[in-house]
Amino acid sequence: RIDTEPGQGAKLTKGYVIGLGRLAGAARLTGLSQAVLEIVLDYTKKREIAGTPVRERSMFAGMLAEMFRAIELSRQYYLAATWMVTKPEIYGYPWEQHMLARFSSARSFAADTAEMVTNRAMELMGSYGYAYEFHVEKYMRDFKICKLWLGGPQRDRLDIAQGLYGPFK
Repeated sequence: RIDTEPGQGAKLTKGYVIGLGRLAGAARLTGLSQAVLEIVLDYTKKREIAGTPVRERSMFAGMLAEMFRAIELSRQYYLAATWMVTKPEIYGYPWEQHMLARFSSARSFAADTAEMVTNRAMELMGSYGYAYEFHVEKYMRDFKICKLWLGGPQRDRLDIAQGLYGPFK
């Protein structure tokens, strides 16, 4: 048993298994996005159009910058939520609805970022994007799996809404 009082087990499971599991999912998805960005940066350095590296063309450079920006925001958000977990006297305990909303937001945003980054990588790399040796196709499958752990994106959004104004009646 994990509880010492009746009903405590459900609260602990909600906070530590589901809540922190979603936070761990956010970290994994952010790492996945970072790996894809590194692959596409390497690819676009070596690939040229009319003698100029692909990544030095403004449209492609803008796409890479957008990928980087989203990854950085994702990383900062899940790290901030992780820090809040270490300060329950200030922010609340992991099983509280507003904290579950933060964990769900972190995972949801990281999943959206991973989706955008892998899709953009596929666009930038063309047919090489789904070639096995570059692994982008693997990351595209992996992000979808991580997105569905412990409830999918709709469950995340439901928990976020309930964290804002309480459970539905």
